[in-house]
Amino acid sequence: MSPAGIAGDIQARLDRTGPRTSVSCPQAVSEAVGTSFTCSVAYADRPRVVVADATVNIVGPGLRYVWRSTPR
Repeated sequence: MSPAGIAGDIQARLDRTGPRTSVSCPQAVSEAVGTSFTCSVAYADRPRVVVADATVNIVGPGLRYVWRSTPR
């Protein structure tokens, strides 16, 4: 899965539990297990106002990951 795919997955999960969101992750990340990166979360109707960070940790090959969201 690509970082864009991860962003789409996070966005879909968040959208099921609250207002529509827009999630932006770095375009290129290492696929090495143990790699961490942060995606920005904004409301879809205010994409420039970041309201949370989604911290992503790579836990397996093929960009298998876990994530958690922290409000700003």
